[in-house]
Amino acid sequence: MIKYIRNFFLSLFTVAFVLGISYLTGREGSYIFNIPSLVFLASIILLVQWIAFIPSYLKSTEHYFDITGSLTYITVAILAFAINDDKNIRSGILTLLVIVWALRLGLFLLKRVKNAGSDGRFDDLKDFSTFFMVWNLQGLWITFTLLSSLVIFTSTSSPDLSMYDYIGIILWFAGISIEIISDNQKSKFKNDPSNKNKFIKTGLWKYSRHPNYFGEILLWTGVTIISIPLFTGLSWIGVISPLFVYMMLKFISGVRILENRADLKWGNDELYIKYKKETPEIFPFKIG
Repeated sequence: MIKYIRNFFLSLFTVAFVLGISYLTGREGSYIFNIPSLVFLASIILLVQWIAFIPSYLKSTEHYFDITGSLTYITVAILAFAINDDKNIRSGILTLLVIVWALRLGLFLLKRVKNAGSDGRFDDLKDFSTFFMVWNLQGLWITFTLLSSLVIFTSTSSPDLSMYDYIGIILWFAGISIEIISDNQKSKFKNDPSNKNKFIKTGLWKYSRHPNYFGEILLWTGVTIISIPLFTGLSWIGVISPLFVYMMLKFISGVRILENRADLKWGNDELYIKYKKETPEIFPFKIG
């Protein structure tokens, strides 16, 4: 009972937090139905998660989770562009960047889960209250990842393209390239029977234990840089997007879980100990 109450309040807090931050960030932007457009878009993000949760819970499956996340990014990007009265080249480029990234990642993750048969992240998370909380957290993840993008989509101004846009686009391309290459390298490595029970330490994985996450952080940093000319007042909250992505990947969803699994599997392997000691965790350079 305590777990159900805790998860209920965590879900409630997540929804309130998403809508509250969306209001603060978007109140100086455009409005629709007498509410900030950013709040409207955040509400759509949450609603999609709630709808997808129903068949997922009834079938006790996580197979819809990642693809729903990707489709939510795509849907919201297109919707945000559509309701924006000023359909400028910056918002058009950004819509395309979000669609390309979300479609690529969603199909990759769906294929990975289908091949594996399940996603280990969800092994102990499928009771009603916990599973619903996880879907709400995905809504938070999507909203905060897109936050700087949503500032562009809902802005009432449209300054000309500047150096910020060109730098941001270059970083986005660099980031998604790193993500694609590292994902493909790991997939190829795992599909080779001779690598069974081995860890990857070649290619981009020679320079980072999680190069795909570095690419993810880099591309969203690029998107945020594109957004800088549009930030005014409280919309500067949008700069937290890449920091949020980093915090979630490092401490919640990705790195922490994968590092724990790797330590359990290869923690006594001298080669792995050496690899872990010499190879940075995310960024392909030493910090500090």
